[in-house]
Amino acid sequence: MGVFAMIGYNMAAARNKDPMTWAILCGLTGLIGVLILAATGEAKAEAPQEPFRLRDDRDLRAAKPVDTLAPTYDKAKWEVLKEVDNDISRSSAMALQLGAKYEQLLAEKYLTLGDKTYLPALLTKLKEQYDAEQGAAAAVTTSSAAAEYEKFMAKVSANNGVDPDNGLRVVKTVEYNGPAPSYHGGIKVVYENGRAVLRNKSMTRPFDTEAKADEWGADLAKS
Repeated sequence: MGVFAMIGYNMAAARNKDPMTWAILCGLTGLIGVLILAATGEAKAEAPQEPFRLRDDRDLRAAKPVDTLAPTYDKAKWEVLKEVDNDISRSSAMALQLGAKYEQLLAEKYLTLGDKTYLPALLTKLKEQYDAEQGAAAAVTTSSAAAEYEKFMAKVSANNGVDPDNGLRVVKTVEYNGPAPSYHGGIKVVYENGRAVLRNKSMTRPFDTEAKADEWGADLAKS
């Protein structure tokens, strides 16, 4: 009896059952009790539980992405000011002619200062910024044309002044910034037989004469 009671106790403990109860049952019933206990199967390991903790809303606020598209000024207030104040409305319209970006900059700066006497100075600064940004864009185009020019002239010079693409001798090559927008940043090439071609990276447009090349660009500008 004592042996079966000990076996029942150990088996019950390993199966997460009441060891004392099964020790008594196995002691009284002997091998039958041990077999019944064995038939209940092995003990299942309990999944470890994550310790409970209170939610910290600061974690959620820190993880929330910042909406970078939201305006940095009181847009509703700005719209009301444009409706009720003619000076602000005119200044807003002038800034908007430069672009929506500049109208927003005007709103941000004016609402920071809150003084209409600064409006002319603000518009002047915005115009200067606009001109500087436009000048930078034009410089990029000119740089592209210069790169195209240097690349073409190196190829022609290596071929004794002849364009290797068509076998014609080159008499003039100029950077093209004419009215054909798709060839801005490219070059115009004139050959000894009077023909001309516009080049811009992978694009090439041939013409019978230089005049026709110029006319074709002028026609595009008018359309």
